[in-house]
Amino acid sequence: MLEHESDALTERTMASAFAELDPIALGAGIGVVAASVIWFATATLLLQGGQMVGLHLQGLGHYLPGYDVSWLGSGIGAIEAGVLGFVLGAVLAILWNTYHRWFMALAMARETKRELQEL
Repeated sequence: MLEHESDALTERTMASAFAELDPIALGAGIGVVAASVIWFATATLLLQGGQMVGLHLQGLGHYLPGYDVSWLGSGIGAIEAGVLGFVLGAVLAILWNTYHRWFMALAMARETKRELQEL
């Protein structure tokens, strides 16, 4: 195998081992899950009924303004959790990609240094 073919193979192997995450896709996925969890948790409590519905879940109102254990509050909370989940997922993907680009560059630099030392 020629040297440039070996380099291309190494780069393809590294790129497939450290595939990039799509910030939009990860953000959308986490956002949908977060919104669904908030809505379903609130809906379950509302459907169960009782005197003190969602006593612990009401604490989310401190973090999600407008959220309350009610049908309207579940919608507001779901939207807010979806937006926060999207932002969190997108930031996570960007950090993941940045770290892996840095790692790949460092690994390739070390490999180049090793090859130069062998000459």
